[in-house]
Amino acid sequence: MNLTFESEAVGYILPAFGVKIDEEGYVVDKESGDRVETPHGEHVTADELAMVEHGSDVFVDDNFASLVEHVERQRNN
Repeated sequence: MNLTFESEAVGYILPAFGVKIDEEGYVVDKESGDRVETPHGEHVTADELAMVEHGSDVFVDDNFASLVEHVERQRNN
């Protein structure tokens, strides 16, 4: 299943994945408050969020290289 939404809705959608946006604009775990990381270990802001991979635990930023890697992971699965 794919879910597409406007960037203005990200704050309403993210809690369904167990995360929220902190006061600095970063995506954080709702329980621990820890910032979520991309597969490269980088913290991601709500503005940079491009997608949440299947399983809702891999957050991908809008960096072109990150999007290419996402496609490669999908091809290998």
